[in-house]
Amino acid sequence: IIPTAAMRLLWRKDWLAVCNSYYISIVSLCGNSLVQFFLRQAHANQRKFSRKSFRFARRVIRIRADLLFFVATRVLFAEKIVFSHRLHEFPHRLLSDPHESSIHCTPIADTIRSVPTKKKDPKERILSAAIKLYLSGGLKAVTMRRIAKSVKLTPMALYRHFHNKEELLIALIDEGYRIFSEYQFRALAGKTPVERLWLAGNAYVDFTLEHPEFFKVLFMAPDLFESTELPEEVNTRGRALYQFLLDRVSEGISEGYLRAGSAESLARSIWALSHGLAVLYLSQMLETDAKGFRQSFIEAFMHMGAGIAVDAITP
Repeated sequence: IIPTAAMRLLWRKDWLAVCNSYYISIVSLCGNSLVQFFLRQAHANQRKFSRKSFRFARRVIRIRADLLFFVATRVLFAEKIVFSHRLHEFPHRLLSDPHESSIHCTPIADTIRSVPTKKKDPKERILSAAIKLYLSGGLKAVTMRRIAKSVKLTPMALYRHFHNKEELLIALIDEGYRIFSEYQFRALAGKTPVERLWLAGNAYVDFTLEHPEFFKVLFMAPDLFESTELPEEVNTRGRALYQFLLDRVSEGISEGYLRAGSAESLARSIWALSHGLAVLYLSQMLETDAKGFRQSFIEAFMHMGAGIAVDAITP
């Protein structure tokens, strides 16, 4: 394969790559000959390698492996080509028109795209199965045996990830808080308090549309929270989400973008508006699609802004 690659590079006039390819070919063949020589000597003398000879042979094998890896990296990535099938027709087809050659070139990006994607983490699959069971049949439908069957695990294998059902439900809520916080913290990219508050609203819509199952778990599942005693760290993460909204409102008031008043009361009003619209949409009571929901959300905030903004126009 290495001489074949060198001939292809020769056609492309990449002389440095040609020299590297043939040099490594020669070193590889010499290394192979040395290893075979040691094996023949050991067999002829009916004895094992000496420790020194064995170390030398092992070093030769390592050098061959390193050199082969180097040329493969040089050809595949630096030259961004991949050689494939029917190399036995070398060399007369190789030196012909590249469009008619049986050895064709494929962009390395296309090869990478064809690699199968990595499977989900087992815990992610378990939590996903738990959400589906809860949303379809309520809290009673969420059992360890059903979850194990859904993810094609044995019950004992499932218990290696979660010791009991309560621990699984806690992890489910905590994962929802984690994902929601990632969306909310996008708002920190805003340059002004108003822009950050607006981005926080957009992040709320994005989370509702892209993770409706976690929205339902966090904000539409009171029985889930009643039956689970959450650790303090999970409760802290949940309170931090509301505190994030409160901070956005507080800085808007302190810098004169919003009317002076209770930041707590205003934050609750914004949250109630956002939550109500999201619940109506997920309950299919707005009779609109995702684009219509986003537009309704923007219009509702504009109406609210007409009452809380400093430059509001009074009718």
